[in-house]
Amino acid sequence: MARATKPTNADPLRPRLVVVTAAFGLLATWLVVATPSVQFAYYSPGFHVALETTAGLTAALGAFLFFGRLRQHHAQSNWALVYALALSAAVSISFGIVPAVMGSDVSGDFAVWSTAAGRLIAASAFVVAAFSSAELSHRRRYVGTTVLLAVGGSIALIGATTRWLTPLLSTAVHSTPATQLTRAMLEVHPAIMLTQLAGLAAYTAAAAGFIHRSERTGDELMRWLAAGAMLAAFSRLHYMLFPSQYSGWVYTGDLLRLGFYALLLTGAVGEIRRYWTNMATAAAAEERRRIARDLHDGLAQELAFISTQTRWLRLHEHAGGETAIALQAAADRALDESRRAISALTRDDDEPLAVALAQAAEEVAERVGTHLHLDVEPGIDVDPQRREGVIRIAREAIANAGRHSGSSSVTVRLSANGRVRLEVTDNGVGFDTRNTMPNRFGLISMRERAEALDAEFNVTSSPGRGTSVEVAL
Repeated sequence: MARATKPTNADPLRPRLVVVTAAFGLLATWLVVATPSVQFAYYSPGFHVALETTAGLTAALGAFLFFGRLRQHHAQSNWALVYALALSAAVSISFGIVPAVMGSDVSGDFAVWSTAAGRLIAASAFVVAAFSSAELSHRRRYVGTTVLLAVGGSIALIGATTRWLTPLLSTAVHSTPATQLTRAMLEVHPAIMLTQLAGLAAYTAAAAGFIHRSERTGDELMRWLAAGAMLAAFSRLHYMLFPSQYSGWVYTGDLLRLGFYALLLTGAVGEIRRYWTNMATAAAAEERRRIARDLHDGLAQELAFISTQTRWLRLHEHAGGETAIALQAAADRALDESRRAISALTRDDDEPLAVALAQAAEEVAERVGTHLHLDVEPGIDVDPQRREGVIRIAREAIANAGRHSGSSSVTVRLSANGRVRLEVTDNGVGFDTRNTMPNRFGLISMRERAEALDAEFNVTSSPGRGTSVEVAL
């Protein structure tokens, strides 16, 4: 999946998702703490296993989706993120779902200690993902195999260590009869509570790290990761209030943990959508570059040859007369048009108007042999269609000034005082606008382009005083 690394402009709505998520977590915590008479816990081993299955499968799906990001961007943060999600899924499946399916006690000491250790390691991996480098590292082979070996090795190590230590540890969870819906119903080992506290601190730190990276890089995915980490932190807080995670009870902490995975999955889906959009844009850009190369290597070269040979005939053979002049003018116009098409095809869609106009003006002025003065206001933003229309009008006006007006200099001004305004002024011979205008085709072309842009078009000229072409969007 593609990743956005270019900083974007400050958006006041950017932190809203994280703020809303934090507010939701605070509200849920306040309801649980402030209303002890309301029973938020529900004893349903089957439903608890269903939630655990949903969380495990969602984490696995998220790991798979983020794995696509890792394959393209071998950054430390992506490695840690995929590992964290894959380990979370493996812990839920290995120590929660499989024992339940096989009829084992999910609140048994081995399952409880293994789950607590595995989820603490996963939380630590999220912190690493939030604060480690997002820069591309050396591309590695067998990325999938590496991830599977890392997760499988972690599960094996956790299982073996827990199996060895379980006889040395006291009971992890002590349950009173399920009919007593009180907080005293579940008593856990202090070490289990410490793992929840450590998870709370880890996910809080991860949320802060993801928020900072989102603001610094403009990466949309980081917002979803920050919001998800915020929910995960509140889920750990709720598990401290009522440790239902290691029993058949369903509690608010379970729902908050499921919301954590849901937010991560939503962010991954958005990442895929942006990836396919970028793929389509890249394919279109590549096709435009291919067409531009074909025009440059084929049509433009032939037109340049025709123009050169016609000019040679006029100067040396004195043959053809008006026919040779007309042929050269037609070839020059066709050559200009092909160059405009090549320039338009190779130009980025988001290139600023000021930059594109300056490049086009300098290119035409150099070709027709006139000195160029630029007075271009930066930061003017127009849509691609208007940008292309303004550039084409400027190119035509500069070409006319050099070829037909005999001007030694051309001034191009671009401003945005209420309206975007382009003005091209030359010091050529000028003409009488009351009579038939010279180079009528070029003037008609510029006027039609301006009308297509719903812009005002004016030509000011008089004999001996040059010409001014003005377009106001």
